[in-house]
Amino acid sequence: MVLTRNRLDVLRTCVMSILGQRFQDMELVVLDDASDMDDTAATIAREFADSRIRAFRAKVPFGVAGGRNFLMEQSRGEILVSIDDDAVFVGDHALDEAWSAFERCTETAAVAFRVTNVVHGVRRLNVPFSRRALSRQPVLAVRPSRVAYYVGAGHAVRKRFIQAHGGYRGDMIFGAEELDLAYRIIQNGYCITYEPAIEVDHFPMPSVVGEACKRQSTELFYYMRNRAYLAYRYLPWRYAIPYLGIWTLRYALDSLRNNNLSDFIWGVVAPPRFLRGVEREVLDRAALTYLMKHGGRLWY
Repeated sequence: MVLTRNRLDVLRTCVMSILGQRFQDMELVVLDDASDMDDTAATIAREFADSRIRAFRAKVPFGVAGGRNFLMEQSRGEILVSIDDDAVFVGDHALDEAWSAFERCTETAAVAFRVTNVVHGVRRLNVPFSRRALSRQPVLAVRPSRVAYYVGAGHAVRKRFIQAHGGYRGDMIFGAEELDLAYRIIQNGYCITYEPAIEVDHFPMPSVVGEACKRQSTELFYYMRNRAYLAYRYLPWRYAIPYLGIWTLRYALDSLRNNNLSDFIWGVVAPPRFLRGVEREVLDRAALTYLMKHGGRLWY
């Protein structure tokens, strides 16, 4: 599954890495999230002329969370592999490894890939471990293990779980929507598996969230608002209060550095309305134990 908007050139490279996989029993579902100048997904389908490609176009932008929901609804496979349009699979065995990871453990509802961000030639791991944990145990990056979350740029989920427990909250738009789903996976007694054999190189491009959704000019608003939602919905108050305090301070500093204090302020005042009607579904003891054991985010 690939969600794209105004990125035809990088999408070509992404699609090439997908169609070049050894695993052939698959479909490639591409959603053009209302690109401005062309029907990106349809253009890709015409250029590659591969019957495995199914192209869709949104008339109104969904955003990342809503776009992924649409892709999951349209996908006919049992395993839903997602990769960002500005990323590529390293090697031709990624889909084989993803299938095997789910086959090995029926409790696995999501698989986290080994994602490497590549910016100006500098490579930096973006995997579900803290920098502190990686510095203490570098082996974490190359060893399969259970983890508490996954990186959206490259991951897979079991469709059966989505059908039973729902996908993303679409109006989160962008930012921390993966944590929302990760919490629900763990709360329902499933696990997330990190599989380093599935490698993704991610070449982060400027965000198109603001221009697509016409709501706020940067991602900061959504990050701030969505963090408040996660804390309120899932975390016991002993974690929720410091969690909100730490993230609020971090985003405040970011807004001052980047001269976008207005988006930060809007993000601070938005949660009460966004949380209207949301019931708290506090993580139970088993879920909290899982998170603490596998590097989950409780305090920050």
